[in-house]
Amino acid sequence: MLTDDFIIEQSMMVIRFLKTALISPGGGFIEEVEDIPFQSPQLEIKKELESLIKQKEYCQAEDLLYEQLEQEESDDNLCLGLWFYNCLLGEDEETMEEHNFGKDEILAGLKELESKKIDF
Repeated sequence: MLTDDFIIEQSMMVIRFLKTALISPGGGFIEEVEDIPFQSPQLEIKKELESLIKQKEYCQAEDLLYEQLEQEESDDNLCLGLWFYNCLLGEDEETMEEHNFGKDEILAGLKELESKKIDF
């Protein structure tokens, strides 16, 4: 439990950093991750990610996200990653573990996004 709380707190710290470092697809800074105004093609990818999350296909959803990031490392795609991992933080931990995806993977994904932002 303590480890999980630490991972969640670390994840929230990375989210807070990325919110200040990324420019929203609609322009300006990100205030609420849930309200990022995605546009095409990120909007279509977001819909696919939402569907995969509902189906508890967390690994497949993350693969889709990284395919998008490999195509183009832009603030828009990094915002998509921020939105994705923020959504996963709200998922039930036991359900995620049953589907081979843990909170530690959320933190690792967020740190990867953070490193991509710093690199470009």
